[in-house]
Formats: sequence, C-alpha cells, structure tokens
Amino acid sequence: MNFDPKTHNGLEALLRDALGAAEPIPARAMDAAFSAFQLGMVDDLLAELLYDSLVEPSPLLMRGSEGEARLITFANDHLTLDVTFLADRRTVVGSITPLFEGAVEVEIEAEDGGRSFAPTDQYGRFRAEMAADSVRFRVAGRLVTPWISR
Repeated sequence: MNFDPKTHNGLEALLRDALGAAEPIPARAMDAAFSAFQLGMVDDLLAELLYDSLVEPSPLLMRGSEGEARLITFANDHLTLDVTFLADRRTVVGSITPLFEGAVEVEIEAEDGGRSFAPTDQYGRFRAEMAADSVRFRVAGRLVTPWISR
C-alpha cells in the first residue's frame, strides 16, 4: 500500500510492515535494558550501615576478646537488617523488620559471584552458612547492603 503524507492514508499499514520486518530483540539486550532500569532504584534500595560492633563495640560485648560475634545493622527507608556473624565466622544469623506477610528470602551474595538464599521465618529471622570473606545482603526490591568483610 502506498502512503499519502497529506492524508496519512496507509500509515498504519506502513508501520505494521516496518515493525514486522524488524529482527527480534536479543535476550542480552533485554537483560541489559532491565538492569539499566533497575540502576535508577539503587539509591532507594541501598542500605546505610548504622552499627558495626567491630568499629563501635557495645559495652555489653566488651568482656571477651577476638573471636566474639560481630553485630551489624543496616537500614534504608524500607527495612532494617540486623546481622550477626557468629564466632565461627561462617554462620550468619539475622532478622529483617518490619515483618512481611509470608516468607521473604534474604540473598547473600559472595564476592566471587556465588549466591545463597536464606528464607525468613514468621518473625523475620534467618540463618545461613557462608564461605566467602566479603558479602552483601539483598532483599529483592527492598534493600541491598554495601559489601562487608566478615
């Protein structure tokens, strides 16, 4: 069909033909587009370090020496994440507040790209074992922490 620019007759058919002839969008391009969109939300999700017992020891924890548990608190406008690295430095226990209806998974991302998921119980608590020295925590769509070394 011929397109008449004065009356726009045939414009819809011309556009349909042009779009039908285009190649499908590669999956990698779609992934990159979604990732770029999510970067705009990083400021909303990034949690601030509020407390770290390694930097600011609590008087209640002063009785021991090295090898004690390490307590860390992160928060943003959506959540508070309390994390405790136990003395073995492989076990992490934590909690998120406020509580959610149903279980939420806390993702623990390792520096080597490995990931593990720890489901929360009805009180927002979780427990996981880790091998990596540097990790960050993520609650999908709600919170991501900076990288920390245990």
